[in-house]
Amino acid sequence: MIATHYERLGVAANASAAEIRAAYHRLARQLHPDIASRAGVGAAPTDMAGVNEAWRVLSDPGRRAMYDATIRGQRASSAAGGDWGERIAAAWTDDDDDDEHDPGDFVPSTMWQRRIPIWTMVLLGTLAAIFFVTAYAGSGRIGTKLPRAPAVDGLLTAGSCVRLASGGLAEETDCTMPNDGAVVALIQYDGRCPAGSSGYRRRDGVAGYACVTHN
Repeated sequence: MIATHYERLGVAANASAAEIRAAYHRLARQLHPDIASRAGVGAAPTDMAGVNEAWRVLSDPGRRAMYDATIRGQRASSAAGGDWGERIAAAWTDDDDDDEHDPGDFVPSTMWQRRIPIWTMVLLGTLAAIFFVTAYAGSGRIGTKLPRAPAVDGLLTAGSCVRLASGGLAEETDCTMPNDGAVVALIQYDGRCPAGSSGYRRRDGVAGYACVTHN
């Protein structure tokens, strides 16, 4: 069974920062290779490495809090089998070759996979997708969506559906009924319709032309 960082330093899990610091300095003096070799005990690189690792985690409040949460989670799931001490040590081992303290090295990346069932992740992903589609589909951000046609009141506006009455006059009609096209712009007599549309005199009595795209 692999010892926890607290056990490596010989302190209780609720030890204060001062107690952890004092324990580290005491062990560093005892296990440092130079001191151990002069005392005739022999270098102890493995023990010193474990002490350094324990100090690196427990000396930082953020890392210590995450480590404590890992311990609680592993102990709670120990009934599922395996050595929780080994799991904790594996999750909190810095596997980088450099000496920089990368915060990502200390995140127990496999802990959440053990604690969250796969069906929960699938359900959350589905709900997120539904929320995205519902929130943005109505705003026209997904795909191409034409402006909603106004209610039929006899007055032509952009988006109105029209039918061409006698004399080529554009008359508003319900978009759910057969029609000849939709108004894309309203211009004065001296104006010019956008490309792809044709101008027709308005039957609603307003001067100018209705630029219509045909179905």
